[in-house]
Amino acid sequence: MDILVRPPCWFVIVAIAVSGFQGLRGFYFQWLHIEQQNRSAALAPSAASSHVGKWARISMRCIPYAILYVLSTAAGFASLLGVTGQLPHLLQAGKFIPK
Repeated sequence: MDILVRPPCWFVIVAIAVSGFQGLRGFYFQWLHIEQQNRSAALAPSAASSHVGKWARISMRCIPYAILYVLSTAAGFASLLGVTGQLPHLLQAGKFIPK
């Protein structure tokens, strides 16, 4: 029953690693999508191309998707704690990772 009270360290480490990987994955997927749109716009000279800078594209498309992927993966791991009965105890105690 101790696993229900205190999640093991490996669970927290795996949750952080997978969440980070998913964040990078979301960033990279959007980066590839931007590059594909740039290539197709370069092939069609009559299409109106937007003159948005590189950092504006990154901040408007890549970073939000990276954050979305990280948060959704972290929520999935939190729901696993809830399935095992850990989440109600942590919420009532007012802390998410016991010391």
